[in-house]
Amino acid sequence: MKETTCSDCRFFLNDAQSLERLYPGLNTLSSAWGCVRGDAGCCTVHEVYLFPRGTCRDFSPRGDKPVGRGD
Repeated sequence: MKETTCSDCRFFLNDAQSLERLYPGLNTLSSAWGCVRGDAGCCTVHEVYLFPRGTCRDFSPRGDKPVGRGD
C-alpha cells in the first residue's frame, strides 16, 4: 500500500499559478514557475510552505480541486 503524503492531499497546493496568488509579490523575486522550487508547495490547512513528502493527521485525499482553509 502506498504511503499517503502531502503530494496526495487536497490541501496541498504546488502549482505555480496558485502559489503566485497565495504569495503576492513572489514574482518580483523570480517566479513560482522556476525549477528551483521543485515540487514544494503550500499546505492550506497549516499555512506552511513545505516539500510534499511529509504526512499528517489532517490528510484528505485529493479530489477534483484543492480547497483552502475553512472550505
